[in-house]
Order: sequence, then structure tokens, then C-alpha cells
Amino acid sequence: MTLPLEFVVKGTARSQRSSRSGDRWQRQLNQVVQENWQGQTITSGPFKVTITCFHYPGKAAPDVDNIPKPILDTLSGLVYGDDQHVTDLVCRKRDLSINFAVLNPSALLIAALGESESFVHVIVEFNQHLEVEF
Repeated sequence: MTLPLEFVVKGTARSQRSSRSGDRWQRQLNQVVQENWQGQTITSGPFKVTITCFHYPGKAAPDVDNIPKPILDTLSGLVYGDDQHVTDLVCRKRDLSINFAVLNPSALLIAALGESESFVHVIVEFNQHLEVEF
């Protein structure tokens, strides 16, 4: 398998320090990544990782800065050799009860949005554009 890698993990993202629910979500994340990545570990980047946590109100999503760590750690050593090769990270939360636009959604994302469940959508790709935009 080659990049880009795209996958969805059902449920609300949990940090590694958040008790049994965090452990359960981490196991599910590991399983989903292993099911979707059948290739060899890629040893050099640069990589861009885009993470979006889609959640419903009342289902407390973690702070946006706590979402990427368990995901990046799971990808490290499996998809890419080390997360030092991740040069760009986009991480966001979206409340599914509020209207928002989704530009250029994949079939996987459309299917996940059609279910009535919180989920995390992840894309890992080679970073082709190393410019800085303000």
C-alpha cells in the first residue's frame, strides 16, 4: 500500500491518559490502522497528517491539542518510521450538530458523516508543498 492513507476510527478521540475508555479507543485505533495499512514502513518523509474529530454535543471531545498524540504515536513505526518526519499537522474538531462545509470529501468521509456516530477521520500523505502560508 502507498500513501495517501485514509481511515476512520469510530467514537470520540481519547488521549492515552484517559482511563479505560482511552485504552479501548487506543486499541480500536491500533486495529483500524493495521487493517488499513498493509504496506511497509516508510522510512523518510516529509509527511502531512490531517486529523478531524467529528463529535456530537454531550460527547466530550478532548482538547484539540490532545487529539493528535495517540494517533501520531500509533502511526509511528507502522506507517512511517518516526514522527520526526511529520512536517505538517492539521488537527481540528467539528461539532456534528452545527452546520459546516466539507470541501472535496472522499467516499469514506461521506459514509462516516452519514452515520449517527462520533468519529475521527485521518489522512496521512507525503507533504508535497513545504511552503509556509500566512
